[in-house]
Amino acid sequence: MKDVVHEKESVTFKEAAGGAVEWTISVGVADTYSLTLRYANQLAKPLKGKLSVALADGTVLKEEEVELVPSKPGKWNYLASSTGSMINAGSYKIKFSGTDAAGLSVSGLEVQ
Repeated sequence: MKDVVHEKESVTFKEAAGGAVEWTISVGVADTYSLTLRYANQLAKPLKGKLSVALADGTVLKEEEVELVPSKPGKWNYLASSTGSMINAGSYKIKFSGTDAAGLSVSGLEVQ
């Protein structure tokens, strides 16, 4: 569900599992890219999900389980990951799926 958290447009997960946020990225040079997910976990416990990197046709190149630790009040946290290996120039889908993420807000993905 779209929401505004800490003055940023975000998606807030209402259910523990089943929800997802997906971004399509385009890269121009073959390289390994860092991925930084901006999130707010306003609960007192870590939340869980899966982060995946896939080709435009849906073929999954990398999938990892991630734990999102609680955020300080009014602040965003950042989850650092990467594409895992070198990817070629082209379009890819980055997806965060909640596995125990009720209450988590996700505001963006930075690719470097």
